[in-house]
Amino acid sequence: MNSIQTSHVLLIENERVLLVKHEDGAGHLTGSYGIPGGRKDDVESFKQAAIRELTEETGFFVDDKDLKEYDGNEYTADIKRKSGETKRYTMKVFYAVKFAGEIKSSEETTPEWVKINELNQYKLLTNVEKAVKDAVNKL
Repeated sequence: MNSIQTSHVLLIENERVLLVKHEDGAGHLTGSYGIPGGRKDDVESFKQAAIRELTEETGFFVDDKDLKEYDGNEYTADIKRKSGETKRYTMKVFYAVKFAGEIKSSEETTPEWVKINELNQYKLLTNVEKAVKDAVNKL
């Protein structure tokens, strides 16, 4: 199974992380939570895709120089889609050291600040909790 390349941005502030709740318009299961991000277009770098997706899904934006990588920031998983199909995704996760903008929803997602120590109380997509905790422990 080929892996779909995706790019994501962690915004962490006051022991909370910004996640997006997938709504009816999203391909992921309605009510599931993920890290803001999405598919990388062929002509984009991973950073460019992460910045574009972050703004589309949350209203926040970040400058390229403020996106940082951490060791082990790539995660692969087979994820069941709303259509019933299972697809393999490889997500590359960045951490934003600085960001700006105003929070807003999209047709597909609603952004929510979630306490990191309460992540296990949410219906998370595979590897979300691991990516958040890896970033917190390595930054």
